[in-house]
Amino acid sequence: MRAGAKWARWTAAEEEILRALYPAHTDGEIAARLERSPKAIAHRREQLGLVSRRARCWTMSEREALIAMYGAYTAGEIAERLERTRAAVYYQVHALGLPHWTTGSDEQCAL
Repeated sequence: MRAGAKWARWTAAEEEILRALYPAHTDGEIAARLERSPKAIAHRREQLGLVSRRARCWTMSEREALIAMYGAYTAGEIAERLERTRAAVYYQVHALGLPHWTTGSDEQCAL
C-alpha cells in the first residue's frame, strides 16, 4: 500500500505488470514490485480473471510426467520441473495412488 493512502486505484500500467509477472512470480514478489499488499495482488488477479494458483488443475501431461519421474527424482526436483509446489506433488502422488515417499520431506520416491 502506498504511504498515507488507505487504498489506491489500480493503473493500467500496474495491471500490465501484474499480467506480465503472474504466474511466474508469487503474489508477495509482485506486491513488493508494485508496492501493494499480497492480498491486494490476489484480489486484483481475481478481478482480472487470472487463475489462482490454488485453482490450477493438473493436466494429463503433467500427471504422466510425474509418473515418469517418480522414483528417479526427489519431490523437490519434480516440483521444480513441473513448476508446482512440493505439497502439490505430494497431493498428486497420493491422488494417483503411488507408493508414499520414504522418511524426510524431500527423499527420493520409494518403488
